[in-house]
Amino acid sequence: MCRIRTLAVLLACSLALPLSAATGQVSRFRLIIDQSQQIWRYLDTGIRNDTRVTRVRAIWDENLGPRLGGNLELAYLDMSQSTPGPYAATVSAGQGLGLGLHYDIVRSRALGLVLFGGIDYQLTRGDNGTYTTERNWWQSRLGLQLGVPLGRAVTLIGGGAYERIGGEERITGNSLDLQRDFELAEPAYGFAGLRLQLGASGFIGLRYYAGNRSGGYLSFGNTF
Repeated sequence: MCRIRTLAVLLACSLALPLSAATGQVSRFRLIIDQSQQIWRYLDTGIRNDTRVTRVRAIWDENLGPRLGGNLELAYLDMSQSTPGPYAATVSAGQGLGLGLHYDIVRSRALGLVLFGGIDYQLTRGDNGTYTTERNWWQSRLGLQLGVPLGRAVTLIGGGAYERIGGEERITGNSLDLQRDFELAEPAYGFAGLRLQLGASGFIGLRYYAGNRSGGYLSFGNTF
């Protein structure tokens, strides 16, 4: 019940985000294809499992002040684990909802430094013909991003963040009802990439991960 209430509050905040900034300038819309592989640790057994999550993320950014911005994210995700256990589904799919904030600490032609943070709620469901596996988890992050423009069209991006995941896995079917909690094994990650400006408002971005995750993402967007 507590998780349902928290999700309802998150959804209400996400719906209120565009309204709260209705008098500001709309920043941009982004579509991101994101794949990352991390190690999840199950608390009851200590087992560590390689977990790959692929997401298609639609993100709406909006200015909330001179240096402050917020974003709303909706995502479709597909996940798999290398050794899911004797009952768990190997592959599952689901949805995600997220909110984020970012603050421009430094903003100039030569350098950009951004403090960012966010929280997501994600859930997936899969079955192996006998058992159904449902996973839901909260994912939060706080980090810094550095941007160095190379002329007008290209910007180098780098940074890092501290990330937490906490969730629940439930396996049911054939008189079985098994519940396990999991978390992210390592909290810190880094990233590097670039953003290519396309004309006055469009852009393409590419980013690679390191640290507690491997993988990266490709993004497309437009500023309004």
